[in-house]
Amino acid sequence: MKFFSTYKAKLVLISSLSILLVSGFIAVFSINAMRKISKDIFKQQGLSVMNKAAEYIDGAFFEDLANDYSLVNTDDFARIQQNLFSLKSHTDCKYLYTMVPSSETNFIYIIDGSDDYFINNTDCDLIGTEENLEDDYEYISRCMESGEIVATEMYFDEEWGWNMSFYSPIKNNNKIVGILACDYAVADFLSQINKVSATIICLGVVFIIICVTFEMSFLIFFFKKLSSVKNAMQNISTGKSDLTARIKVLGNNELCELADACNQVM
Repeated sequence: MKFFSTYKAKLVLISSLSILLVSGFIAVFSINAMRKISKDIFKQQGLSVMNKAAEYIDGAFFEDLANDYSLVNTDDFARIQQNLFSLKSHTDCKYLYTMVPSSETNFIYIIDGSDDYFINNTDCDLIGTEENLEDDYEYISRCMESGEIVATEMYFDEEWGWNMSFYSPIKNNNKIVGILACDYAVADFLSQINKVSATIICLGVVFIIICVTFEMSFLIFFFKKLSSVKNAMQNISTGKSDLTARIKVLGNNELCELADACNQVM
């Protein structure tokens, strides 16, 4: 009996593909589930920061400040800016700032808590600085229309790398007068996810190799036993042996029962 007959080849192919598909499905499901859970945890952290930051901003003062930059010299401005800076310093966010729409996709920075405004403002945009935020405009406009916190997807920026941003409306008597924004650098976060994903894939490959090796060993054993029964019956049918011939029965399984049944027939 040739081991690589059509039937055997089909059996090996189907069983191997089944192992491959099941392993692949488990690996993909595990990676996607891990990414989703990690992203949800990340979003919860961002939402917590946004809600806390919103408590520090007085909507009426913010609206006045957006129209009169001289209020930057007041205690109210210093208090809000320092509170935002303190919050940013005690969390994983990279930038925490406020802004108002200017024209089309342009926005003007008002209070920036990314750095200490009064000591070292290297990471702090001065009030009145204008920037085009076309890439995130969809999320910002959604925030202004819904009046709720909106989170972007993780995206890649050539200047800042991988980021994720959160936008929250600043209100004065239910009127949206500005936007509170928070940016997270997620390159390290994604790197950890990719490492875990690579580990899962490697374990999946090892699992497939072990399963296929076990499968091949079992099939070789199975067909070897089956061949002994087939050869014994063939030898009798061709006259190479007589009815005194017997098949060796070693073990207690279905193949051994088949061999024993053949012996009883003979």
